Amino acid sequence: MTHIPSTSNRPRQPGYEYICAEAYYVAIDTHQHLPLFEDVQLRMIVERAWRALPDRFPAVRLDAWAVMPSHFRAVIWLNEPSTPMAFKPSIGTVVGSFKAFAAVQWAAWLRDVAPERPAEVWQHGFYEQFIRDAHQLTNVRRYIGTIPDSHINSV
Repeated sequence: MTHIPSTSNRPRQPGYEYICAEAYYVAIDTHQHLPLFEDVQLRMIVERAWRALPDRFPAVRLDAWAVMPSHFRAVIWLNEPSTPMAFKPSIGTVVGSFKAFAAVQWAAWLRDVAPERPAEVWQHGFYEQFIRDAHQLTNVRRYIGTIPDSHINSV
């Protein structure tokens, strides 16, 4: 099994165009690495936000993903848009939208149910790794599928 580090704010590859039809491994940590996703309601909000991405960005296709107590891991595809005038999102735009949507939904739920709880969900930034070939894609999917204490999903 290939180990994929979970560091955040990794520098981008110089000269690489990140708006392309390719697969990415994405890792996102919770605020202060707390086990926030042990809360079933927050985990459901995160799962709904992730599943909604293709509705917001038609060029996005979801692959294997997992919600762990203190982080989220996924493979996401950025495909060419179906029409020439369609919006081509970058991986940063897609992940930022996902994080924002989940955080807003969580804050709204807390206001109604548990206003004393802190609303922070995510650590700043995220880690992404461009998946270069089918072998690496298989290894990343296997890695996501074997993470202990996770809720594994595949589309």
